[in-house]
Formats: sequence, structure tokens, C-alpha cells
Amino acid sequence: MIDRILYLIGKNNITASKLCKDLSISVSSITDWKKGKGTPSVDTLIKISRYFNVTLDWLIAGQVNNVQFSVEESEMLTNFRQLSLLGKAEFKGFLQGILRNKECVDTAESRKSNS
Repeated sequence: MIDRILYLIGKNNITASKLCKDLSISVSSITDWKKGKGTPSVDTLIKISRYFNVTLDWLIAGQVNNVQFSVEESEMLTNFRQLSLLGKAEFKGFLQGILRNKECVDTAESRKSNS
């Protein structure tokens, strides 16, 4: 869990001190979590998840709906959430185009190998 908190701190270009100040938690708390001396309270986890706009599932276990995300996938989801509605629609269209192209290539390769 602390690795995901530190990842979010770095990804968002803030310091642990700023996070602590913004959430009214002590800086020593993060130091203790890094050393394995305790874990954040439920209230603190909720504050952190809201601050970074991530789910508690992901923050606590790196999972969303029992699906394990890699750091790269988590970063993509975080970036997607930051897009405007128009940006999200454009991204979805772009992704659908890539997938349609992949289907065409896969179909052509399948026909070629069956010939």
C-alpha cells in the first residue's frame, strides 16, 4: 500500500510534506509507514484516495473489482480520469480505431495461415 501512496506522490509531483499538510496528517506517519511501523487508518486512506482520485481497492490492494493492475495500467487510468469529457470521448474513439485495426490484422494473418 505504501508503494502506491509513494507512487501517487511522485506521479503528481508533490512532496510527502505537502500531502500531509493538505490532509492534516503528520509527516512522521508516512515515515513510519515506509518503515513498516503501522499503516494508515481507514479515515486517512479515504482522504488519500479522494485526494488522488483513486479507489480504495486500488490504494489498499492494487486491485479494482478483483482485477490486478500494473503500474502502467494504473497510470493510464489515472491519466484518463484527468481528461475532460471531450478528451475521454476522443481517447475512446482512438482506442477503438486501434482495436479495429488489430482485428483486421489478426483476421488477415489467420486467413493467411489457413491458406
